[in-house]
Amino acid sequence: MFRFTLLMSTFLFLLGSCKPDPVEPEPCIVFTGTPSQAESTFLDICFGNEFGEDHEYLRKWVDDIQIYLPNSHPELEETLDSVIITLNSLSESIQLHRVSDSAESNLILLIGSKLTYSDVYEPQAADLISDNFGLFSATWNRYTFEISHGTVCIDIERESDLACLRHLLREELTQVLGMMNDASPDPASIFHPIYQCTPSYRAEDLAMIQTFLSDELSAGMCRQAVWEAIQ
Repeated sequence: MFRFTLLMSTFLFLLGSCKPDPVEPEPCIVFTGTPSQAESTFLDICFGNEFGEDHEYLRKWVDDIQIYLPNSHPELEETLDSVIITLNSLSESIQLHRVSDSAESNLILLIGSKLTYSDVYEPQAADLISDNFGLFSATWNRYTFEISHGTVCIDIERESDLACLRHLLREELTQVLGMMNDASPDPASIFHPIYQCTPSYRAEDLAMIQTFLSDELSAGMCRQAVWEAIQ
């Protein structure tokens, strides 16, 4: 039995050692499309970056999102459940779920303070959360651009208006899907860059989210390919 186990272990090791190295993605070609205003907004939301340079490749979850809340907030949990239902109804690719065990989660949703968020979950985001009442962070594979983990912070210490908190939760949870930029010219849009407490998704927001979560778009696509897919 020992000899069999040893041989099997050696065989498994050899299989593991033959795993190919990750391949660098092909550079995206120069974008040559002539998008409409709506298409341009969608592309800017998907490839832009609210706090830095634009991204070359589309980032997107491929596994279902398992959301864990470290603490309780009944009013916002009600909003969360509603947002989950909405996003799931629009999605062809993934589904969102709440879990009661942090070990089962791949997304932490902190409804609390900026200090807890920066001290416990995202130390590198300390400067950003100081200037924002809501913030998200996402981790993706640098070769495939598949998002694997994320965190969201809704700061209930500096913002107490429930309507604004609901807006923040809706916005940050939507953006951590991969639609990471505030680029809509519509002041009522969830993707508008100016902070305001819009009460719900606009019809245009829902249409863009549905397009993003469709099977037509996948992680790693370039801007040109995404534009051609949404024609």
